[in-house]
Amino acid sequence: MSPFISNSLHKWLNEMEDDLVTGAMRRTLERNKTSWNYVKSIMEGYRDSDP
Repeated sequence: MSPFISNSLHKWLNEMEDDLVTGAMRRTLERNKTSWNYVKSIMEGYRDSDP
């Protein structure tokens, strides 16, 4: 894992519940995607939909 992804992952873990972050990662892999940007887009969707 690159330092950029590691730092980004830590940022998301501080902002969101661990289950949401791991869920986004699981969802990404289930769709046969390997891009960190794909994971981030899912988490941004979670964050933006939070009232």
